[in-house]
Amino acid sequence: YSQLILNLGVLPRVEFNLRYTEIDDIPTDLGSDFGDYKDKAFDVKLQLLKESRRFPAVAVGLQDFHGTRLFPAQYLAINRQIYPLDFTLGIGRERLKGPAELPFWDEVGLFGGIEWAINDRLSAALEYSPVEYEKDSPIIRTTSHGVASPWNFGLRFKATPGFSLGLSYQRGETLALSGHLTFCMGKPILPKRPDPPSW
Repeated sequence: YSQLILNLGVLPRVEFNLRYTEIDDIPTDLGSDFGDYKDKAFDVKLQLLKESRRFPAVAVGLQDFHGTRLFPAQYLAINRQIYPLDFTLGIGRERLKGPAELPFWDEVGLFGGIEWAINDRLSAALEYSPVEYEKDSPIIRTTSHGVASPWNFGLRFKATPGFSLGLSYQRGETLALSGHLTFCMGKPILPKRPDPPSW
């Protein structure tokens, strides 16, 4: 998968996520000029409870709930930061269900991760991903035998304020690179420079 993701936090506790995914080596019936299969998805996340001294943060979310629904999921996640560690644990349905089921509720499964802030610019992460790719829709299925490992490892480096680079090893078989740009809407990304003096 190659993905372009736009995440908008336009309200204090609501995030909207637009994802554009291209799946290599899966053709479409739109002709060879169209290239590999492409999909657009829309996600939304609502923070129910902000993290406080006594309670963790709690959020619910819907992934790809409209349109083709090739990557659908629903989840409830809790997050707690004990600096320099940041813990996340969640339960999910559909694509986030996976094999780690709860004993009293077989419609949901577990996922989670931990992030370690090594210093102000570098962090490391470990994640358990329950996605069973062999159960994806045949339109987007990239494997018929599953993945080598549900564990993902990654490093993130904050190159400049608002821009970070990521390197990860995913599913026990894939090396991935990422770039992440964060900025406030209505504010310039680069600092303004004065106009050159007039002639």
